[in-house]
Amino acid sequence: MTAVDPAVMAGQFAGRAPYSDLIDQFRQLVGQRLGKLALEILDQKLSGEDANKMVGKAEFGTPSAFYIRREKSALKRLAYEFAQQTGDPAFLRLVNRAFAAQSATVAKRQQATAAR
Repeated sequence: MTAVDPAVMAGQFAGRAPYSDLIDQFRQLVGQRLGKLALEILDQKLSGEDANKMVGKAEFGTPSAFYIRREKSALKRLAYEFAQQTGDPAFLRLVNRAFAAQSATVAKRQQATAAR
């Protein structure tokens, strides 16, 4: 399990220190609702790593690419829900930024599939 200090993770984004408590709260929520793999994916995302590198790795329970994508989607939904509950538009933008790359990838795949 990758242990990443939330204060370090918060420092990678605009807003930095004020969000470390929110990140702690969100990490706890992820662990409770989605489990260990989703928490690992979140840690990967927040540390700037590609969660797809977790595919097939024994230390993460050898998840498939499909399972990683499914967990990312669940994580994204929970992140939006949590960000909206905070009532903080800056934090919601932080969440949007954290998942922007995934959204772009999904959009490209959908376009490629539709073009077939």
